[in-house]
Amino acid sequence: MEEFVIARGPAGVYAGYLVSENNMEVEMRDVFCLWHFEGAASLNQLALEGVKIPDACKFSISIPRMRMKGVFQILPCSEAARKNLCEVKRWK
Repeated sequence: MEEFVIARGPAGVYAGYLVSENNMEVEMRDVFCLWHFEGAASLNQLALEGVKIPDACKFSISIPRMRMKGVFQILPCSEAARKNLCEVKRWK
C-alpha cells in the first residue's frame, strides 16, 4: 500500500500518496498543494496531527499524478493526519 506523505520541494509543499522515490525525485498520486495552513506550528505537526483550523486553510484541488524534482523533505503522515488533511475543503 502506498504511504500518504507531505513532500517539500522547490515548487511548494504537497500532500498525497507516494508512488515512487528516486534520489531527489518523487512521484505522487492524488496530490494537493498545502498552500496555506492554520492550526499547526510546522509540517512535522501537520504530518502527525493535521490542522486544527481547517476553515482557514487553503489547499488546492487534487490532481491524479505528479512528479517533483528537487524534493528535500518527505514526511510520512499518521492515519489521523491523512484523514484530517483530506477532509479540508478545497480552495478554488
